[in-house]
Amino acid sequence: MERPDQPCPPRPVSARVDAEDGSGRTVASTQTDQAGRYSLALAPGNYTLVVVTGTAFPRCPPTAVTVRSGAPTRADIGCDTGIR
Repeated sequence: MERPDQPCPPRPVSARVDAEDGSGRTVASTQTDQAGRYSLALAPGNYTLVVVTGTAFPRCPPTAVTVRSGAPTRADIGCDTGIR
């Protein structure tokens, strides 16, 4: 049971993560691992990351990310489980 003074720790989401370009076209996809981590190889540019769970929950907001040349880019995506 979750209490305000003792919230539950975040749980990893098993899902597909799509990277969409500015026109909404999917340019890369990957599956999260057991810990909810993912990795995509993207050219420098602006993308929207979309999490596809196949169910109503968890809901994960589209996340804007800018990939720059020469260094990895980290993008954490927080998802709503629907549990209150």
